[in-house]
Amino acid sequence: MQKPFQGITFCPTALPEEMSRSVSRKIIKLGGAFSKDLTKLVNVLVVGSTNTNKYRFAAQHRADIVLTDVEAIDSLYDLWLTGEDVTMKDHSNFAQIVSPRDRMVSVLRERFQVGALKDFVVFIGRVDDDHAGEASIEKLEQMCVSQNVHSCNSRHFVKESYWNRPTVFVTDCARGARVDAARQQGLPIVHPKWILDCHRRQALLDFSYYLLEDATDRPWDAVGKTSCSCWEDVLRRDEPVESDVPQETRPNHQTVLNKFGSDGDRLWKSVIHKEKKKTPSLAVEVPESKAVTETVPLFSGIQCHLHAFPQRHHEILRKIIEGNGGDCFNYDPTKIPSNAAYLVVPSNMLIEDLPISDPFKAVVTEFYFERCLHYKKLLETDPWSVPFLTNFKLQAPRDLAEHGHAKDSLKVAITGFQGVELLHITKILGYLTPMGLHLTETLNKDTDVLIINLGALTSIPDSHALWNNNYAYMFSENKKIEQNQVFRNSMKRKIEFIKQKHSIPVVTPGFIMELFARSAKNKGTNKTRAKIFLNDINWCVLCPRGSKEQFCCELILEPGSKQPSAAEVENSLPTKIPPISLKEKRQELLEKLSRTPVNRKRPNPVNETRLPPQHRSLPPKVPKLAPVEKMMAVQRSSSWGKMMSEHVRQTDNTEGNETGSETDHEDSIHTQVTYGAISERKETKVPSRRLTRQHAKQIDTEI
Repeated sequence: MQKPFQGITFCPTALPEEMSRSVSRKIIKLGGAFSKDLTKLVNVLVVGSTNTNKYRFAAQHRADIVLTDVEAIDSLYDLWLTGEDVTMKDHSNFAQIVSPRDRMVSVLRERFQVGALKDFVVFIGRVDDDHAGEASIEKLEQMCVSQNVHSCNSRHFVKESYWNRPTVFVTDCARGARVDAARQQGLPIVHPKWILDCHRRQALLDFSYYLLEDATDRPWDAVGKTSCSCWEDVLRRDEPVESDVPQETRPNHQTVLNKFGSDGDRLWKSVIHKEKKKTPSLAVEVPESKAVTETVPLFSGIQCHLHAFPQRHHEILRKIIEGNGGDCFNYDPTKIPSNAAYLVVPSNMLIEDLPISDPFKAVVTEFYFERCLHYKKLLETDPWSVPFLTNFKLQAPRDLAEHGHAKDSLKVAITGFQGVELLHITKILGYLTPMGLHLTETLNKDTDVLIINLGALTSIPDSHALWNNNYAYMFSENKKIEQNQVFRNSMKRKIEFIKQKHSIPVVTPGFIMELFARSAKNKGTNKTRAKIFLNDINWCVLCPRGSKEQFCCELILEPGSKQPSAAEVENSLPTKIPPISLKEKRQELLEKLSRTPVNRKRPNPVNETRLPPQHRSLPPKVPKLAPVEKMMAVQRSSSWGKMMSEHVRQTDNTEGNETGSETDHEDSIHTQVTYGAISERKETKVPSRRLTRQHAKQIDTEI
């Protein structure tokens, strides 16, 4: 699978070092090349500031370079990670470009080009010569806005003591109160043609070529003529020439320059002029078989009756359906719809709350229209698209509970999903959170089950049981799409982790849909429990060895009861607790006291220790303990040198002590404050040699 930036070279300008490293990593992951020098091979300039030599050179001499910013690279990288086609090969504006590289460059130029007047403050004064309406004040304001100007003011001039942003005053009249005020502020007075040329070049041109004092006596076409040396290339870029040569094999201008050096421009122009002469001959009659046919809207002829959607979601869904040729109505149970009509309900609506659906062709959720738009065709209904939600309580298998997991909780992770399937599986697992199934962002050793996209597993043959059950057609459309390499690598790493380090069941989303189906069936038969096995061959891809009962999950639901959904619980919380007045609280307290038995034993106040108020916060005093044995006066049994020798001997023995408990006790004896009787101190009986005072001083200095 070719990456979107393959064959494209990027170059940064005025980017901080850390940001430059981040951008380079993303560009390389997207298949592009990154060069810090602006060379002939550079196709895209990542702009951090327009006030650099690289930007000025590219704007003046390189019409082939696309000028973009860091936000564009980040956006494309995030879209690519989610599985979107950032090259837009199916878009009508870019589908005719065969080469993926040229198509990606065109997408960058059309969708992610940095505005020429970004962060500029533009004041527009009087314009006498509007050049046949091209430079009228209204047109100039529109061009400024299209080039991402920070602010544009054509009515007033506001004086500032300090201009935080680059600011210019645009006019072709050298006299006036606003012009004089702008001069006093030191702002450049620029001819209106500067805005037109910046808009046509799609880049910021140096306004020193358009100063009004130099352009007063010049004709319109001569103003700023030398600001850009690549106007011919700009015109050729904006008006592509058709050719019989396929676009993939046709060399571009940059390739010719790199190959032939100084003669490249001459050769390129000669080829382009020849192709221009051939252009009229291309206007031949197009065969009827190749004539462009008008595309039919996606939901043409479909009637959709919307029910129970919030107002905002209702409007969004209605605009999408009607924008693609469908008809939308509010659900009315008194009216009988046509047989081709769909009843559309929210995906979080419980099955038991559904209205009568007999007259409708099918009952679908908003997931159905999202899937049709994603796959660009009208799909048949599948388990993704129909209402499925029921309430139950899930109990995990007992073996999981024995390993420290909560018995009524099951932690799951997902892998292999992208696009609309990733959106829908995340929403469905979110509905299951209050029922005992929790989605974790990462796969780790606390995860109980891994849910995998069956459509991403190309190694499983069609004859396998996973492709021959009631949930197989959930993945039939996704199987036809080429998977993103990033998602495939992530899926492989997770499978290897499960095989080598953390053996847990790996199931398809069919297991999730079976939970809802068993719960609905359970309610119909008034049963309180139902069993579902993780290692069932209809949805199990991998599973550790063990009996069937070891991987049994239980669904618990009281017969005839209806548990509220997560949305209902959230909406009902503030209104469940009625306000209680002080009078009601007082009455309740008196009733409790009246029910208290009279003969209840009370604590004896004699045994209570009463302290003065000033001493109540202090801890009680500890009474003095008389010594059990009569304390003898300490007699000196040895000289000072001998005691020091014993101390050094004990210090040397600490290295050979295995447990360290005796050493800690000996160290505690020689602290500045010692607690306990002297008789409790441990005396060493190991003889030691006599140590002189001079020797002890030397040891102390060495230590």
